Amino acid sequence: TSKMTGSRFLQTFVFGLLENATASLNDLTEFCEDHCGIAISIQALDERIHHATLTFMKQMFQLALVVFQQTVRLPVPLVSQFSAVNITDSTSISLPTSVAEEFPGSGGDASAAGLKLQLVMEFLTGQFKALTLTDGITPDQKATQHLALAEPGSLNLFDLGYFVLDHLATLADTGIPIRLRIQCYFY
Repeated sequence: TSKMTGSRFLQTFVFGLLENATASLNDLTEFCEDHCGIAISIQALDERIHHATLTFMKQMFQLALVVFQQTVRLPVPLVSQFSAVNITDSTSISLPTSVAEEFPGSGGDASAAGLKLQLVMEFLTGQFKALTLTDGITPDQKATQHLALAEPGSLNLFDLGYFVLDHLATLADTGIPIRLRIQCYFY
């Protein structure tokens, strides 16, 4: 029976990395001792990082999204005509090179390993409707979660990175009106 429970492991990584985003295993073992009261060696912590750890962290992140969701609809008159206001966007995160096989990045001046988070958020409630993790080189045009979540009467906002004619046709076929606003800037 280890004193390093799943809860303490999660706390060590979440709060340890919040305190220091570039924390080493040594930094995390020190954080664990200082804040969780558990002395653990660097090797023991390292041995707990494997494929099951990734699954555990994904499950905890998904649970956090459910627990911390807003449930009260914002009273915004301008958008009250819509059944939902879905905002879709992505962000990329550089990862250590050691995970490049599972999460390839763009390389070059960027990291050889990367992770992209695709998020669909319903603005009026603050609810995260979808969160998808992909490798760092998958373009936004391949994302389709926002199509499945669009409903008649909803406003769906996404940038030109998601522009695919077939996706717009899918939205139109389900009765979602299409309005495009494209701005071009010349310097």
